[in-house]
Amino acid sequence: LKQSHVKAKVNANAHRPEVKAKVKAYRNRPEVREQRKLTLQKYRARPEIKKRINARRKEYQAQPEVQKRMKQHYNKPKVKSRRKEQAREKNLRRHYNLSVAEVMFLIEAQNGLCASCSRHLDINKSRGAVVDHCHVSGVVRGILCWNCNAGIGLLGDTAAGVEKAYKYLSK
Repeated sequence: LKQSHVKAKVNANAHRPEVKAKVKAYRNRPEVREQRKLTLQKYRARPEIKKRINARRKEYQAQPEVQKRMKQHYNKPKVKSRRKEQAREKNLRRHYNLSVAEVMFLIEAQNGLCASCSRHLDINKSRGAVVDHCHVSGVVRGILCWNCNAGIGLLGDTAAGVEKAYKYLSK
């Protein structure tokens, strides 16, 4: 049978519940789902298709009523907080290869205190807990408060810079 005949036959039987169930079961098989996903990714990766999809998206999003709906949606407190969490997770993963859970574990290991000055760390503040890391090796040293992290950074991120500042303050 030709491809068009098979489609016609499947569509002719689409009203039958047992056929719908079989088709649904087939499409939900992991290997079929993965194959369909890969096929769609290849299709969307083609330059002419990308251009067409992006042009449609821009055209759609340029409509005033769509912009209004999007603004209302993204300004909902629930959506804002979720996007903030997602951005934080993405930032930690990209810069330090850490998850939020791993950062929380480090904070708990430090008893919720800054590793440098022993102040209480508030992770909910925008300038609360900061991941301190070596800029040369990328190794995470600990979790600091924003002030300590900024101070160490301004002193050159080296022990020598901190020692010079200590000697100066000790006079």
